[in-house]
Amino acid sequence: MGHMTSAGGGTTISGSATTIDTEDLTANRAVISNGSQKIAVSDTTSTELGYVNGVTSAIQTQLDAKQATITGSATTIDTEDLTASRAVISNGSQKIAVSDTTSTELGYVNGVTSAIQTQLDSKLSTTGIVRYRLTSDKALSNASRYTYTSGDFTAQTTDSDIATFSGTTITLKGAGTFSVKLYGYFLGDANVTAVGPQVINPPGDAGATQNAVNALQGKIDAMIGSTVEFDLSIGSSSVANIYGYSRFILNLNYVVRMAQFATATIETTGDTVIQLSGYIAWAGGNLKLHGTSSFQATGFTIHKVA
Repeated sequence: MGHMTSAGGGTTISGSATTIDTEDLTANRAVISNGSQKIAVSDTTSTELGYVNGVTSAIQTQLDAKQATITGSATTIDTEDLTASRAVISNGSQKIAVSDTTSTELGYVNGVTSAIQTQLDSKLSTTGIVRYRLTSDKALSNASRYTYTSGDFTAQTTDSDIATFSGTTITLKGAGTFSVKLYGYFLGDANVTAVGPQVINPPGDAGATQNAVNALQGKIDAMIGSTVEFDLSIGSSSVANIYGYSRFILNLNYVVRMAQFATATIETTGDTVIQLSGYIAWAGGNLKLHGTSSFQATGFTIHKVA
């Protein structure tokens, strides 16, 4: 232990304090005894020394008890940064990763109260519709029924979740309510025996033409009740199943055009097969269903409405 002695009226320091008897220590350092057993400053600042305040046991022992390296799911982010603004998932290796889903897209599920797919499956398309038209004129035999056949039709819009058309079979898909609309344009020669030869566009003024048209219209209308039959059927080709329809007759040049429209609302409990057909009894020649790309085309639409 250091001590002081007096010699010749002076005091001599000879212990650990000999390093500070005339010297000043570096400011704000932790003070230690050095290897020579003398007072000295350490490299540790007084601020750093303050960090041990509150430690309750050996620091190294506590550190040794901690995991030295990251070994779990976080190994993919111990030094790496995730792509910004993505939904975070556990990947196939059970590690933290980002998904393709952005944080904005993830936000769209906010407010959802039950399984999204279940809700979507319970909804019906408001725009999906099946639409076909007869590709070209279809010759008919008098008093015979023609069942719509897929090979004779051109698909304009299709949706296999609503209906499919193969051969003479139209399958309404699944349970629901279907609106079926059937359009038919029958064509026949105007010069039929029952009405006699007619000239629809005689020479002369417009009034004469109109009079001739009116005359033929009256004769054909008179035939409807007893001589002419025509219908569009929704259901079976062997048993007419007419749900409700309207019809009218147009005269143009030397052709009688008979337009027919049928509409049905069909309730199903599962996949349901129907057939569409057209029938006409007509004494004239060149009897056919009109097929064309114009608006006056024989065809049908199917829409699942509920």
